[in-house]
Amino acid sequence: MKILIVTLRVPYPPKDGGAIAMYQVIQSLALAGHQLTLAMLNTKKHFADPAALKTYSSSLYAYTIDTTPRLSMAFKSFLWGKIPYNIERFFHPGFEKLLVEILTQNHFDIIHLEGTYLSTYAPLIKKQTQAPLVLRAHNIEYEIWQRLAKVTPFYWPPKWYYYYLAQKGKKFEKQYIHFFDGIIPITQKDAAAFQKLGYTKPLRVIPACVSIPSPKTPLEESPTIERSCCFLGSLDWRANQQGLYWFLKKVWKNLATQGEFHIAGRNLPESLKELRAPRVFVHGEIPDALAFLRRYTLVIIPLFAGSGMRIKIIEAMSIGKCVISTSLGLEGIEGKDGVHFVVANTPNEFIEKIVYYWQHPQERQKIELQAQNLVASNYNCNQLAKLFEQFYQTLL
Repeated sequence: MKILIVTLRVPYPPKDGGAIAMYQVIQSLALAGHQLTLAMLNTKKHFADPAALKTYSSSLYAYTIDTTPRLSMAFKSFLWGKIPYNIERFFHPGFEKLLVEILTQNHFDIIHLEGTYLSTYAPLIKKQTQAPLVLRAHNIEYEIWQRLAKVTPFYWPPKWYYYYLAQKGKKFEKQYIHFFDGIIPITQKDAAAFQKLGYTKPLRVIPACVSIPSPKTPLEESPTIERSCCFLGSLDWRANQQGLYWFLKKVWKNLATQGEFHIAGRNLPESLKELRAPRVFVHGEIPDALAFLRRYTLVIIPLFAGSGMRIKIIEAMSIGKCVISTSLGLEGIEGKDGVHFVVANTPNEFIEKIVYYWQHPQERQKIELQAQNLVASNYNCNQLAKLFEQFYQTLL
């Protein structure tokens, strides 16, 4: 098939969950023999050299825009904008013009958009081509802001702006999803949400996946630090920041005398750089995510806002790590509490379960093995291209 993939920047190597998900789709379809044209919207904040993706594409186009949030533009959007500002920032007439050029000069079997932020280009694409237009939805965007608003303190002004973005985002998603001939959510919950918004065209749930890492030899394997926890994720994402500060304040202060807590991730904010907390080690961006995760006994995901599926959890499970997460953090991952992962939603639950799995390594090892087996059978990227091909064929 000849496929046009419209995507946000995809850095190589990809590090955050969204970039990993996008890269896996591009790589899998290219290796399956499909002819890919990539139209990549690059942002100044997260600029990525597109050259690394040329291996997987017959043609590659990149357009750079500045998506830096500006108070004046947010206020203007608040008063008159029809699209929520967090999505409007990713629309640019120059990229729209580039898409017109690509579509008028080429014939494609499928047009594939990666992520809700690019839905603003859907009306234009539908005018330019008869090819089926597919959205791969990484999450339900309005849910992220709705959940952030719920966990933000009543007295903090952004709470009400988050509610506004959620309300406006829901209207946007309800309107724009109908431009798509098919939608590929990554969780059953998200599929149900699209149907609740009124979407009646074809849907196919295709979960996020990971490439199963090869086992490390004893000489390559760094020794695990006993009685330790770690967190790995994008540190400029509000939901991660909120969860981390909650964990440090409500949970870790009761455990600091018993172990170590290590934090790593890209775009480290000043507040974390200057963090002075007992037995907390802030690493910032690290060169090898899997090597970092392997060093520590438990992987902690204190997430109370967000949507979609957390690829970092699947990555940790793929190398046999015991993950302790909130129920929301584990959304979309088919597994059982106490078998494949551990669920904790309150400070006391986190404290009790962290201490328990520190003190009972044999029970922890059972979870580590079952976690690895689950990812190998359900979230292995080896079948990804085939699943996309099957869905594409239903639209042709």
